[in-house]
Amino acid sequence: DGSGAAGAEKAEADFQKASEKLKDFAETTKFFPLQGLGYQFGCLLPIYFTGYLALRGMVTHPDTFKDFVTTPTLWLDSLVLPDPYGILPVMSAL
Repeated sequence: DGSGAAGAEKAEADFQKASEKLKDFAETTKFFPLQGLGYQFGCLLPIYFTGYLALRGMVTHPDTFKDFVTTPTLWLDSLVLPDPYGILPVMSAL
């Protein structure tokens, strides 16, 4: 039934077998699962973090960014109002 000590031993054996397969795969293909994370943490994370801090600053200091709310930008009346033509979701999907 897979419970108790016999189930734990089977799970341990399955884990050992899977980790050996992964190790063999990594050695034969020269692939490491965490290989692409350098770009994620080195390039993208600082950009996302900076954008988050910029938006947070705009929210916490609204009187400093009055023009952001009142000045029209491109086809939008204000950046705080919804997009009347639905162009922004299409542009972000591209």
